[in-house]
Amino acid sequence: MLKAHIIFNFEETPYGGGNQFLKALRQEFLRCNCYADLARKADVVLFNSHHCLGRVRLAKMLYPRKIFIHRLDGIMTLTRNDINLDKKIHIFSQNIADGVIFQSEWAREKAKRFGYSHKAIDTVIKNAPDPEAFNNLGKEALHNPIRLIASSWSTNVNKGFEHLRWLDENLDFKRYAMTFVGNSRVLFRRINSISTKSPSELSQILKGHDIYIFSAREDACSNSLIEAMHCGLPVVYVNSGGNKEIAGSAGEPFHNNGDLLTAVDRVAANYKKYQEAIRLSGIKEIAALYLDFFNRIRQARNG
Repeated sequence: MLKAHIIFNFEETPYGGGNQFLKALRQEFLRCNCYADLARKADVVLFNSHHCLGRVRLAKMLYPRKIFIHRLDGIMTLTRNDINLDKKIHIFSQNIADGVIFQSEWAREKAKRFGYSHKAIDTVIKNAPDPEAFNNLGKEALHNPIRLIASSWSTNVNKGFEHLRWLDENLDFKRYAMTFVGNSRVLFRRINSISTKSPSELSQILKGHDIYIFSAREDACSNSLIEAMHCGLPVVYVNSGGNKEIAGSAGEPFHNNGDLLTAVDRVAANYKKYQEAIRLSGIKEIAALYLDFFNRIRQARNG
């Protein structure tokens, strides 16, 4: 059985979605005895976006026969207005990677639009959260008033804080209550704001709410959105990036502030239908897809 090693600077405190997903993936690889604690002991080296490229390059020099897989983590031209970083990532990938994993079909299409031209085998595999933290066990019933929630570790302008500010000023707080968890660019007046929490704490907060509001634009495959859905929350999401691929029939899109409340009202009026439509793969299924892809690359290399 193939063993993988992930080159990444893991953070144990609350951090971004890539960190949270890769921690969950590493834990699942460990559970099924498919993880190596050092690159030299691994058959496959998995690396992420623009992180730790110096370490990845060194590993490639030391172990050129190992399989190197690049997980492309979003489009920097869109999320950070940094086309040069995208170029750096794409050139590095062409020189190092034997296979590439995109997080959504949207991300694959956009990467190719913005210059990605790697001839390596690629695939699309979405993310999944740590099931010990993010699950629907103990999910509370629909509240009155209905409880909305949003969360974000990042304060990037593309996280859509203007929509949350608009809700703070225009939401009917007799019918709805709202909470924000994480780091915000906005000082809310009526929305209850809570600082960043550990995964287990965030999960409990999510399960005490009803509808998740996701306003981030150009996001390839949001871990925050996936975490909320795994906790049993249907979603209202901005129609951008890979959001629709994740939400499916378990939520309603909005384009601007003018139709945001309409989307919220629609989910609230048919709550059970949207909640029962949640269909997401767990980390075991996602890890199996990663391992299948690793084997596919090995077979292609061996002819």
